This record gives sequence, structure tokens and C-alpha cells, in this order.
Amino acid sequence: MPKDTRTPSSRQSQLTSFLDPLVVVYLKRRVVIRRDADYQSTLSTIKRSLRALAHVPASDIIIKSNTIPHQEGEYVDISEDAWPDLVARSYLRTVTVELEEPIGHPVVRPPPFPLPAPIPRSLPGTTNNTHKPSLRLEFTDYAQTIHVNMKYNMRIASALPLVAERLGKCRDSIRMTYEGSRIHDDETASMLNMEDGDVVYVSIEQVGGKPVIYLSPPSSGPAIDATVELELSAPWSLSALYPVRPGSIRTDSSYGQKTSWTVRADPYGVLYDKATETEVSYLYWEAITNPPRPLTPPASPRSSPALVEFDPSRAKLSSMDSVLLPVDKVPTYLDKALAALALHTEARTSFITYWLPSILKHERVALRFVPQAEYEQAARLTVIPSPDVVTRVFMVFRGVSEREMTEWEPAVERAGEDVAFWKDVVGIDASAAQDASLFRVLEWGGMEVLF
Repeated sequence: MPKDTRTPSSRQSQLTSFLDPLVVVYLKRRVVIRRDADYQSTLSTIKRSLRALAHVPASDIIIKSNTIPHQEGEYVDISEDAWPDLVARSYLRTVTVELEEPIGHPVVRPPPFPLPAPIPRSLPGTTNNTHKPSLRLEFTDYAQTIHVNMKYNMRIASALPLVAERLGKCRDSIRMTYEGSRIHDDETASMLNMEDGDVVYVSIEQVGGKPVIYLSPPSSGPAIDATVELELSAPWSLSALYPVRPGSIRTDSSYGQKTSWTVRADPYGVLYDKATETEVSYLYWEAITNPPRPLTPPASPRSSPALVEFDPSRAKLSSMDSVLLPVDKVPTYLDKALAALALHTEARTSFITYWLPSILKHERVALRFVPQAEYEQAARLTVIPSPDVVTRVFMVFRGVSEREMTEWEPAVERAGEDVAFWKDVVGIDASAAQDASLFRVLEWGGMEVLF
């Protein structure tokens, strides 16, 4: 067999293009990492991803697998020499990490959490607060902050009911992070080596629901072979795809996650996905939001307005950009607005029936459609060959309580206007979007704002 002369970077590019991420298991923890043909780089990623291994020498870490062919399910150590080839194999989906035990000298294994630093002896006349039974933590969603006193051995998650109530958030959808990592339900302040005054960031995990992509070639022309690529900005991550194939989610560090499909689209709107040999009516994706990053002002004043980017982790509505309707009026309003935005009958029906259960939970609903240029900054869509027209319709909505009604009067009045104004807001060419002689792409999706 000829020697593989590709560089590590070229091998890395190929394997991350076609394979799913790798699941690493250590004790009771499971973490997903990017596949990397470089063994030492993989060890560094594992140490960064698993706090318990942060201070363990890389030479003491063993990577094992029980999915190697012809090993009858037995765990086998993976050597550094074999790693570049095995990591590119589809059967290597999960690996287990253990620590080296030299013969006759059992290694002292670290606990599944970082040990606190050694406690220095107090000098005469001084006190040492390291033995305090409790600590005071800050929980913040960037807009407001609350302080909670906790014992070191209490689960951080036990503060959720209080935090949710004080910050006015839905408890079930709260995500907490500390030092850039998500806090798991069983983790305590002691496990995370927290100190008095440390900050826990609170955010809401929201879902970009069922964005779907239709491809419609000219009705009188032949089928079109096309590549569809979707790139998401950092505030959200892909959670579901269809059709889906191994390795269909990749990470681009300069922007965010991306995925792609290679399809044949016929004039009747049927898509044949070449990777999975599946016929579908549309391409489907879904994403969940990541914890929002702190807002930072621009370094210097801009001479011209910058293009606003839609940030799904901070999605919001106001009385100045939305309409407010009683819940029983929403389906009819949506049907008219979506028709004005060039959605065909099947797309309108799918849109409304998908979101109706979430809408019916409220007595009043505020909604708006995101300008296409803003949405494009958060979810780039590239179709090759280039379509004649691309229409992307993304709605955000939320329930509005009775006590909020006075501040939403402008939105109530706007709901009585002709729905055609949404065409200018979104920025679409409705006539071109409905011209069957053109190669057209249509996408619709939405998100309920939960805070």
C-alpha cells in the first residue's frame, strides 16, 4: 500500500468533512470532541474538555475502544501510530479514556473533579477562610444579577428554582455555565473548585424550529443537480438534520457550525438526496441556542451603519417591530402574511400547523418576521448553482400577558394594517419568488422567545 503522504491538516480536513464528532467517555462523563488525526492534539482536547484530566500528564492517558473489528467487543488500547488511521473509520464513534498504571506502581487516579489547592497554614494573628462551609455565588443573565448563598457540597442545580423565579425565566429551559463550560445537574461548588464571589452565567436554551428548505427548478426545464450548504453563526448549534449522513455536521472555527446536502431537484419540487438515496420534499434543520456572549461596544464609532446581525441567543420583540394579536386571530393572520411573503399553500400549512401548539399556550401573541439580510448573517445559505431568487422567512414570537398590554399598543394597531408591509420588512421580491420559470429557493422557520 502506498504511504499516505498527506499532511495532518489535509487528513483532518477530509475526516471532519465526512464523519460525525467523536464521543469520549471518562468515568461517568461523556463529551463530544472534533475528530483530529493528530494524536497529541486529541489528548490536549480531551484534557481541556474533561476538567478531571486537566492536570494529568498526556503520557498517562490511554485511549481505548471496544469497536475495533475482529476483537469480539474487547477493549483495545489505541497507539499513537494507529490513531491517524483509526480515527477516520466510521466504526470508531466512541472511545474510553483510562489512566496508565505502571506495573507494580498503581497510579493515584484523580477524582472526577479538580482538587482544591493545598491549604496554606495561617500565620499567627491571621484567619483562613478556606474552611468556610458555604460560599456566595453570583447568578447573572447579563441584564440582572442575584446572589445566592450555597454550601460547597450542594448541587449548583439546586439553586435553579430561586434563580428562575428571581430572573423571571422558565426553569426547564435554563442553561448555566461556569468558566465557559456548562454546569451539569450533579456538579457541586466543591467539584468545580468554586470560590466565594464566582459568577455563574444563566441563559435560555431556545430552539430554531423546523427551518426547511425547498428547491424549485424552472417548471419547464430539466432537473438540477445542486449543493446546498448551511453555516450557522456561533450563537447557535445544529441539533437535528434530515436527510442526515455521517459527518454531515462540521465545525468551522472562524464562524460556527456548517452542514451540506448534495441533491437532485426535479421541476415538481421533489429532492433526491444523493448521500442517503432518499427522496424528500424539503431539507430540514433545527438548532439550539448557545449561552449568549457578553455584549461589548464597538472599539470606535462607525462612519456608516453596520449591518445588524440576528442573534438567536438574544432574539427579542418589541411593540415597535411586531404585531400583537389574540391567539384565535393568529392562524388567519399568519396565512395571509405568509401568502404575501410568497409561501405556497403546502409551506403555509406546514408553517402554521408546526407552530400552532406553541402559539395556543398563550392568550395573546406578539410576532415579527426577521429581515432576510439580518437572518443571513446568522445562518448563511449557499446554493450551487446559484438560484435566481432566494426567499428566507423566519418568524420570532412570544406570549404577552395582560399586565404588559399597555406597552404593546403600537403592535396592536399594526396588526390591523395590510399584511403586505411584511414584504418590505423581510426584503423579498414576491413576484420573482412565485415565477415558475425561475430557479427558486424558499426557506421558512421560526423561534419562540422564552424570556
